Amino acid sequence: MELRAGRIALSQIVDEWLEHQPLNPRLLATELAELIRSLSKPGTLLPADCALLVGPSDVQAKPDALTLWGIAEYFDALGQGRTPSTVATTQGRARASAVLVARYWIDRLVKEATDRALIANGLMHSMTASAPTQGNTALAQNSPQFISGSDPTCLAIREHQQRAEGEHTASQQLDTERTARHNAELKAQSLKEALIGRDTQLQQIAEEKEHWRRALIEERRRTTQLQAVLDQYAGIVAFMNPDNPLSPPEGRRLVSAWCDLTENGTLDLVTDTGIGLKVHCQRWLDQHFGQSLNSVVSRFTWALGWPARKRGGAVARYPEKKM
Repeated sequence: MELRAGRIALSQIVDEWLEHQPLNPRLLATELAELIRSLSKPGTLLPADCALLVGPSDVQAKPDALTLWGIAEYFDALGQGRTPSTVATTQGRARASAVLVARYWIDRLVKEATDRALIANGLMHSMTASAPTQGNTALAQNSPQFISGSDPTCLAIREHQQRAEGEHTASQQLDTERTARHNAELKAQSLKEALIGRDTQLQQIAEEKEHWRRALIEERRRTTQLQAVLDQYAGIVAFMNPDNPLSPPEGRRLVSAWCDLTENGTLDLVTDTGIGLKVHCQRWLDQHFGQSLNSVVSRFTWALGWPARKRGGAVARYPEKKM
């Protein structure tokens, strides 16, 4: 049963029962009165969060003027078929319409009173069914017409029922806790696997980062070396720049001829071909600039002659070794 919020006037409770309660309102009122008395002692004050007096009343009641037994007396009257307009307080009588009862409190009492009434009703039917229908008229006349749900026998049954309900609730809670723990373990395992996967990814990222860091260091080293080489040959670059006004055309031709004839310094064409350097210079000049003067060819031959060729003339090929 869901406990409701808010408050309701004491005088309106029975009207609400007519719409929502399966029990006879008079029976429920009687059971409620017995329940309240079984849970308290005479003079026990009713806390303000359970019920309070508001508005004009017949007495100048204080907040602690209401008692549990005064409320029980009111429900006793309802159970007897009367509709009292007032309720007893420690300060006198107050109008029932001025007493506002917390719904959660009255709902909880009504539920317990209903459960006790059902137990009492079942017990009464059991006793009636077991009573003799013929013969002993005195025993039949002594069969109970009404048993209160607060009767010791009913209370014992109710306590047993509550223990069973408590055990069932505890079992449900245990199952819920087990399910929650199992789900938590599954989630923890999933998170653990996710963390392992994340660690693996981070490790891969770290390795890639280290790889690229080393590659960058190597690239910087090579760039530094290349820059050093370029710095070393900056003069050659400027010398070969045709846009440089200080670059001699004849000098650029000499360098170009040397690069072509020696394949950038990797080939001794005189030794490989057995033809003198002057002939090669003549051919190169004729190919690139047309027929050249002997003086030009001589200058090229003199300028391009490396130490082994300074003596000039044709050089025979190296003889092939016989097997």
